[in-house]
Amino acid sequence: MNQQVLLQTAFCLPTPDIEALIEGRMIAAIPRIFLNPGRQFALYPSDTSSNALPIEQYYRSNFIPSAQKSLAELGSETVQI
Repeated sequence: MNQQVLLQTAFCLPTPDIEALIEGRMIAAIPRIFLNPGRQFALYPSDTSSNALPIEQYYRSNFIPSAQKSLAELGSETVQI
């Protein structure tokens, strides 16, 4: 049985960060608003062009191939949420 959930909040993260979560990795992210514990929200992938650091300095070396792949797919029309 499918259960519908109404999501009124979306948390924008760099696309590689969402890929890290999909792979089961832990990340640290600071939302602009307080998210109460237990609150449901959507993750929305974004471009990382606002990040001043090169990808090699922003992510651990063992994650760089995954980060590069997710960034290459960013231009596709389909967004995986």
